Amino acid sequence: MENSNYNWSQVQEYRQEVKHICSVLGWSLVALVLLTQIAGILFGLIGYLLSYYKVMGVGAELYKILNSGWFSTAGAHLLAYALVLPVIFAVMEHVPEVVPEKKRMRPGKFFMFFILIMGAGYILNIVGNILNIIVAAVTNRSTYNMNPVNNLFESLNPVVILYVSVLGPVIEEYIFRWKLLNRLRPLGEKAAILFSALMFGLMHGNLSQILYATAIGVVLGYVSVKTGRLKYNCILHIMVNSYSTLLLLMMSRKTITISYLLAARAVPVVTLGMIIASIVIFCVNVKKTRLLPGNWPEGIEYRDFSSAMYLNPGTVVFIVLNLLLAGYYLLLA
Repeated sequence: MENSNYNWSQVQEYRQEVKHICSVLGWSLVALVLLTQIAGILFGLIGYLLSYYKVMGVGAELYKILNSGWFSTAGAHLLAYALVLPVIFAVMEHVPEVVPEKKRMRPGKFFMFFILIMGAGYILNIVGNILNIIVAAVTNRSTYNMNPVNNLFESLNPVVILYVSVLGPVIEEYIFRWKLLNRLRPLGEKAAILFSALMFGLMHGNLSQILYATAIGVVLGYVSVKTGRLKYNCILHIMVNSYSTLLLLMMSRKTITISYLLAARAVPVVTLGMIIASIVIFCVNVKKTRLLPGNWPEGIEYRDFSSAMYLNPGTVVFIVLNLLLAGYYLLLA
């Protein structure tokens, strides 16, 4: 039986509105990808020119900075964000931001979300690695180059550790779970969570990270819509990245001690425990989850406009751009 409240023309009108909203946000993310890449190229070009012309004085000091390990691995990213983000946020301003109601989260629930994020991340990371191995076997390539994060961790200096563990997570949460997600709230909590999570995953630009970053983005998006507080997201993201960084620091040690051996044995057990716990948490709570609808016109449901969120110029270009980048790392890098 057809829905008596269904109005085809009203649905089409609302779909156009949704397309406009998501296209503007999609173009802002396209600008984020392209401008940060351009900024990185410019930093490299400036360093090359300073070296080629053998500039002295202040220029020589600038050359040292641009070619230092900490700048090439982390400093360049931070400087690029500082230059680019004001432009990105200016584009996003064309879509009204909804300031959410702030709610507190109990410590037990916070810990539950941490386990859920870690477990989901591990599961999708394993899937991504398996796919990388399959592609590597078919193309006779190394899996190392398929994930650019490996290059980032080649030099674990204090600036890189600070960027990966703290500054990067805070910047990403502010972009995706605040600036982006708050502009999607009128479309409903489900729409806001899924769109922001997928864009967050794709933003990483390689298969290894796209899968687990999307999964993590779903959980962090849920935390954001239910609490309206950025601090919970930032702390959770910092904890996840810091845990990974700590493992890398431990594995990069040249001397093997008893504590190292104990930790090495404990990691697989902890990892398996988190995976199992996250699956249990998901199964127990998934049916209890209630996501609020958006400010939709009467008679319109999420299914009536969900495709319009993704099938619009800005979002399509962003998706294609990052899939091409993922293909580059998978097959050519």
